[in-house]
Amino acid sequence: MEKIRKRWACFYTKYSFWAENKIEFDNNPENISDYESLITKPIFIYKNDDYSLFVCQDGLIMLRVEKIENNIKQFKDKSEENLIEYLNYLNIINFLFDCELVKHNLIGINELNYLTQDDVFSIFYKDGYFAGCSCPMSSYANKFFDQRFLNNLRKDIPIDFQFGIFKHIIKKDIFDSIYNNFDIIFRNHHLYLVLTILSKALCDLKVLCHYTAFMNAWIIIEHYLDIFWENYIESLIENHDNEKSIINRTRKQFLTSSEFSISIKANLLDLNDKICHKMFDIINKLRKKRNELVHNFDYKKIDKTDVALALSIIVYFLKTYDNFDINLNFSINLRNILWYS
Repeated sequence: MEKIRKRWACFYTKYSFWAENKIEFDNNPENISDYESLITKPIFIYKNDDYSLFVCQDGLIMLRVEKIENNIKQFKDKSEENLIEYLNYLNIINFLFDCELVKHNLIGINELNYLTQDDVFSIFYKDGYFAGCSCPMSSYANKFFDQRFLNNLRKDIPIDFQFGIFKHIIKKDIFDSIYNNFDIIFRNHHLYLVLTILSKALCDLKVLCHYTAFMNAWIIIEHYLDIFWENYIESLIENHDNEKSIINRTRKQFLTSSEFSISIKANLLDLNDKICHKMFDIINKLRKKRNELVHNFDYKKIDKTDVALALSIIVYFLKTYDNFDINLNFSINLRNILWYS
């Protein structure tokens, strides 16, 4: 039993679901004495020393990150930073959930919604019992949360209809995969940054904000090119046979400084076979589109295909460089313009 009051950051996915199995209620609310304990029970439980991730019967996803909670306790003036970090983690979980739905053919294309502070709320427990909460502001989250309390149900309407007869069932294997991937991301700051921005780009694509989706995707592509370039410079240092390396500290600082634009880095990576030429051509075309958008504010030249292509490059980098495989479906056939199928 827990001895102190503990906070959990919580959210509902827009894909309404029961965890593992549907509760078979007597459809008369007056006959249900243990309703709230049934519907709020954690079904999928994942815990380690760094964080805890619970999924409740009604589909509520709960996350507690110990380092954030310790920051909140010690540095109350940094509450906004802690909220942002929680939002990033929850958006990554939401993103991984969406990818799992695509992977298991439960949805055809990604339907991700970006979580804001209106969608996320806190629940507190003390000695293992409910000890208060904040209320979600978004309409769908507020609706799902209200259904946790028996007093909020109408007595003249069967419970199944109040929940919605199309509430899905999600099995444990899906959240096992989400937990495994989330744990990798949680312990890898590079992946944390990539998935945080990638989830935002995918949400922007969904709501037709092509130029912001494209810019977020380009940030990630530049990030990977910087990594490839720095790894290449390191390889030159390590592979040099002479006692005195041709690249000293001063030269390395110059080679990895802003003096070398992303265009120069991409060209040199291509010429030295660190990226394939087909990939270089695609990245170079996207770079020119990025420059048109930034310098001429010509956002109309960015369309859905540009964004999907940029996101596909990121998926490729995640798979080949990070050995991290995700399932995205943009509803666009890119087979003829990608270098891989």
